[in-house]
Amino acid sequence: KRKQKYAMVHLEMRKYRSFCTCFGVNKGQELIESFYAALKKEMKKNEVLAHQENAEFGLLLVYAEAAELEARIDSLEKALNAVLPGMKMYFGVGVYLVQPGERDVEQLYNNAMIACEMLGEEAENKIAFFDVEMNNQKIWERKVEDDMDRALVNREFQVYLQPKISTSDEVLGG
Repeated sequence: KRKQKYAMVHLEMRKYRSFCTCFGVNKGQELIESFYAALKKEMKKNEVLAHQENAEFGLLLVYAEAAELEARIDSLEKALNAVLPGMKMYFGVGVYLVQPGERDVEQLYNNAMIACEMLGEEAENKIAFFDVEMNNQKIWERKVEDDMDRALVNREFQVYLQPKISTSDEVLGG
């Protein structure tokens, strides 16, 4: 609807693999199903929820103001933490504020995922909002990776070794 504002959200549980290692894959699958059910209860009219992979979910949320959206995401995280009381779980959240006329759902979700990636693996219970600089950063990283592969093939790297000298007796230490 034209009058409503939408946010594409990528929400992921941090350290899901560790959970599966500790409690088993079946418990991990049960956890995902419980997460889905908890999130489904929180969805409003005109909102969409999708399970992506592992403990990752895509949400299309309706919002009025950014502060309200952040509070809503916090409440979603609380609902997920209530699935296993007594066990603290951590989540990373990337948000893309959908602009009027944007319809490419795959690109919108990709932008939300990029925002979440920019938080880093260790960031817990953080929300990152996408901006164009994040996309430029990803493009630059990809270019560097491509250039490194080419440079390896063309033997363009040079190795420089620096000796380590022991300061106490001034002899070569490594």
